[in-house]
Amino acid sequence: MIEDMVSSRAWQYLSEVPSSHLVDVRGRAEISSEGSIDLAPIGKNIVVIPLIDEATAAINMNFEKELKKYIPNQKDEVLFICKSGYRSSVAANNARSIGYGSSANVTDGFTGWKMSNLACRVGNE
Repeated sequence: MIEDMVSSRAWQYLSEVPSSHLVDVRGRAEISSEGSIDLAPIGKNIVVIPLIDEATAAINMNFEKELKKYIPNQKDEVLFICKSGYRSSVAANNARSIGYGSSANVTDGFTGWKMSNLACRVGNE
């Protein structure tokens, strides 16, 4: 089991642990307007699985199915991030409840990620 962490620690963790993943649970429109995380400098790709269905503003009923599709090994370490840490906390708890024991929340979210000057793309970069 891994502990929740701030974005700077998450970057370090993702860099050091080959079996770790970062799942952005923000909506695609939100990512488009606010910016996206860039894991290319550490040789990884981010997984985007919105926790909230943008069309209905309800919980994405396919969240668990998509998580299992993109990260089939439930023993891998999975970090979840949103804008400020609330939705990603819900997502990490959800993941733990379906067998992803090593799931954690990035507590300061994308806001903290940007404030820490970690790799991201804003706009059309």
